[in-house]
Amino acid sequence: MDSITIDFSLLKKNKLNLSEYLTLYDMVCPDCISKIYINRIEDVDSLQRKGFIKITQKGNILRAKAKSMFRITEDHFLVWLNKYPIRVKKSHGGSRHLSPASDETVEGKKLRKKWKQTFVGNPEGELKAIKVLELEVAMRIKSNDLEFMVEASRWLNGGYYEKYEYLIEETNVNSKGIVDDYEEDWS
Repeated sequence: MDSITIDFSLLKKNKLNLSEYLTLYDMVCPDCISKIYINRIEDVDSLQRKGFIKITQKGNILRAKAKSMFRITEDHFLVWLNKYPIRVKKSHGGSRHLSPASDETVEGKKLRKKWKQTFVGNPEGELKAIKVLELEVAMRIKSNDLEFMVEASRWLNGGYYEKYEYLIEETNVNSKGIVDDYEEDWS
């Protein structure tokens, strides 16, 4: 992992200091930062007092408060994966594979790990990535170039959720989330 984005308003809202947040982050995403960040016992105790975790003989258990903060109950990865085209037809015959059919495949598990590393603690980023994917797919279908879409792993690794973020502002979406009018700018 190269970077972590921390929403300080989230820390303030939950009355957490930075080291408590990083300790909790390490519990939510094991092995994401454990090689560079060492949890302090004071932070673990504080997280228990504040109701984020429960310390047991078998280890620390995340409580609803922590799960809610990191939106663990919502599996945005599955939403994203299910919206990603599995296979596209090539214009000269045949088809090309873009994403795994399930999150239980080897590729699906790799994508989930990358998703967690990219968006842990940033549910707004997850939702934005899902919206960007929806808009990109709609744009490509309308312009008849879905076959040129990149594979899911490349989309995630290459930051395509940021590259196509402009679609959110440029596309008119009705209340049902359906693209009403996508106009390409050819100038």
